[in-house]
Amino acid sequence: MKQKNTSSNIFMYIAIFATILLISAINVNAVGENPTAPDLGEAGRFVILASQTVTTTVGSNITGGDIGVEDQARTFITGFTSTGPAGDFTELTGGTSYASDDSNPAPFPYPLHYSTLPVGATWTTSGAMITQAKTDLGIAFTYLAADPNPDAPTISCPTELGNLTLTRGVYKTASNVIIQQGNLTLDAEGNPNSVWIFNIVGTGTLITGAPGGNIILANGAQAKNVYWRTAGKTVIGTNTVFYGNVFAWTEVNALTGANITGKLFASTDQVTLQSNIVTSPTGTSSPVVTLVNPTTNTWNTSNMPAFTFKYVGASTASCTLYANNVSVGTNSSVVNNTNTAITANAQLSEGNNSWYMSCDDGSVVTNSSNRMVFIDTIMPTSLINSINNVSNGYGTNDTTLSINFTANDTNLINWTLSVYNSTGGLLQNWTATTINLSAIETYTVTTNGTYYVNLTVRDNATNINTTSFTVYVDQTAPVTNSVSSGSVTSSGATITINASDMYSGINNCTYTGAGSGNLILSNGVYTASLSGLSSSTAYTVNITCYDKAGYSVSNTTSFTTDAAVVQPPASTGGGGGGSSGGTPLQCETWSTCNSEGVSSQICYTDNSNTTLTRTKSCTPGQTTVPKQNVTTPVTDTGNNGQNTWAVNQTTPVVQDNNGNTPNDGNQITGNVALESSPTGIWSTIGRWWSQFIYWITHIFG
Repeated sequence: MKQKNTSSNIFMYIAIFATILLISAINVNAVGENPTAPDLGEAGRFVILASQTVTTTVGSNITGGDIGVEDQARTFITGFTSTGPAGDFTELTGGTSYASDDSNPAPFPYPLHYSTLPVGATWTTSGAMITQAKTDLGIAFTYLAADPNPDAPTISCPTELGNLTLTRGVYKTASNVIIQQGNLTLDAEGNPNSVWIFNIVGTGTLITGAPGGNIILANGAQAKNVYWRTAGKTVIGTNTVFYGNVFAWTEVNALTGANITGKLFASTDQVTLQSNIVTSPTGTSSPVVTLVNPTTNTWNTSNMPAFTFKYVGASTASCTLYANNVSVGTNSSVVNNTNTAITANAQLSEGNNSWYMSCDDGSVVTNSSNRMVFIDTIMPTSLINSINNVSNGYGTNDTTLSINFTANDTNLINWTLSVYNSTGGLLQNWTATTINLSAIETYTVTTNGTYYVNLTVRDNATNINTTSFTVYVDQTAPVTNSVSSGSVTSSGATITINASDMYSGINNCTYTGAGSGNLILSNGVYTASLSGLSSSTAYTVNITCYDKAGYSVSNTTSFTTDAAVVQPPASTGGGGGGSSGGTPLQCETWSTCNSEGVSSQICYTDNSNTTLTRTKSCTPGQTTVPKQNVTTPVTDTGNNGQNTWAVNQTTPVVQDNNGNTPNDGNQITGNVALESSPTGIWSTIGRWWSQFIYWITHIFG
């Protein structure tokens, strides 16, 4: 029994010891043994090396190494700006470019040995150097695939590295790997020699990008010690911050604005840059300022736009926006690894403007790359000058529309000219990209009616200007009716006419024959008040109405002006009259004699401010007599010139007291006259006598 217990204890101790060993092994892997990095050999001189092509768009900056193509001619290095010695580019600092077909020593100097012994010796040709670099690159690519690494075990690599913190080690997967849900932090735990190897096998790819996608180096981690090996391709996302050396079997594609600290190798295909910063890694990583928006060479309609960037470095920094090398805005509390916007506090110039960000974390100042932004606050020119030489809103009798227009802008994208019918249906469309264009386009319509023409001009800054034009096609004359004249006086009259047009509308109506001028549209009727006419004169007025297409129709109306009113001179009336004269009168027609044997007549002074009503005895039912003008006074030849007026003013008119019609033998010969004063004794007696006779006549019949 005792032996059995001893045996059990032995097995228990063995189990405990094995468990301790297992935990120790797990702890070692968790901490991470430091892998051995590959030797790049002659490939180490390159910051970018591809089998087929290296290409870039405007705005890239490459620093700290050479670029080259292994299997193609120099013409497969594209997008770069040549400058100075052969092989040098404006975009490349601290290095030159190589291709296997370079002729040495002229114009391309012999390359020097970079790592191949003896270091510093002269290569016989560029092609020989590139061949060696290609060989060394293949060796490094194979070494990175080794499992295990000579000095570190292999750890399974997650397929999403965002929001993770990884210490040194070898990480491997056969799946695609992304860094998108957050940033990946590589923590050296205070050891600047820590190495990371990411081995993505099979046909796996590495893709970084929004909303996360940045790589952050922490606690002494260095970009030169990070290696990304992909059996497929590597895509570095837009505006991301990336650290490490990329060894892609096919291609490396850096999207717009990505900021890369590391080397880019494509074993069988190409490396493509799109306005990127690529820096060969050396020493400890420093802060990085990446520009986000506006993207390079884009247009902006505001001359005080907002500029977005990302600072990766210390926890906070003070960052300044520079436009054309002048400070135009500062944010003193920019948060690490966060998109931040600074709006320009001064107006940028129309056209091209360079800009960059400069960030100061208190110990080091870090500048971003430069970008260009184009400012355009001016709307494009969009003019429809005329159609068939008529202005906007007028008509033409020609069914072929000749459209004279102007489309202009310094950065015009295109213009569109469109013809629509009255219901908005599109009849014709022209589009072109010609800048500073003044032209004529023609379109033939089939029916009379209203047509609309629009010209829309667009520029690169999204400014849009549209001009509209209305034209009436009208081959018919206007319609007129109800031509008349009225309100006739001795010096004036009113003429009216109704006028309409089915297609283009009435443009105007004019008159001649009694002076000339335009009729005015009022309440749907065209009207003109004529003045300055001669009295007692017959007039025939010609009225012509025009539509907006130029067609016209004419009508006439006739009238005779009244007799003139003449100012009477001073005079002495006959019989009991005193001196007469004063304001001239014009009298209306005598009224029909009423049942009481009285006829009345209204008279007006020439300014119509005062009226007189006079009466006379008459035979009931007798007809009226024409109106008469009170003008030149004469002496009454009968019945003592008694005054028979019933007046509403003090000035009487001397009139035959019989009040008979003209030519009755008792009427005053000539015209009657105003009596200037009613105060004479004979005038007073005359009025009394007239009233006495009037009442005697009516009482006794």
